[in-house]
Amino acid sequence: MNGYFTGESPGTLREAIGRRAAASRLARGRSQLDVARAAGVSLPTLRRFETGVNVSVDVLVRVAIALNAEHEVGTLFPLPDVRTIDELLARKRTRKRGRTRR
Repeated sequence: MNGYFTGESPGTLREAIGRRAAASRLARGRSQLDVARAAGVSLPTLRRFETGVNVSVDVLVRVAIALNAEHEVGTLFPLPDVRTIDELLARKRTRKRGRTRR
């Protein structure tokens, strides 16, 4: 997996997110019970989340906050670059240009 999850199925993506959450938890030296309590979820719920079982977005957010990763969740859906019409038109003209011969 390349880290960007491009073209992944929902199940594969859930599993990757769960593995990353578990790795983040372990890197911080925290137990599942500790993170579950901090997140306000049950231990079985955290275990399901870490193994890629479908849980609610609320669980994802709670675990992210407990792991100090709320910023990463907040950047889940980045907004596209906003450009002026002139910039977009200039970019379109640039793409139409072919190779020049010398």
